[in-house]
Amino acid sequence: MSPTLSSGGDARGLDVDFDSALGGVAQIGYRFTERFSVGLKATFIDYDLSDTSLSVDGNNAGVYLSYIF
Repeated sequence: MSPTLSSGGDARGLDVDFDSALGGVAQIGYRFTERFSVGLKATFIDYDLSDTSLSVDGNNAGVYLSYIF
């Protein structure tokens, strides 16, 4: 399950392997009507590059809108 980053074209050769990582997700939403809702979602994860001591911060947050039709 180790993620990889592969590149091509002008960026070819930038392939990177990462170790498997465990992270978390937090999400909260509010339903305005039976069909429309809005919410916030955040992901918390760090990826370690294989065979190095380097890591990449994968944390992110966002707003979402949902409409059921």
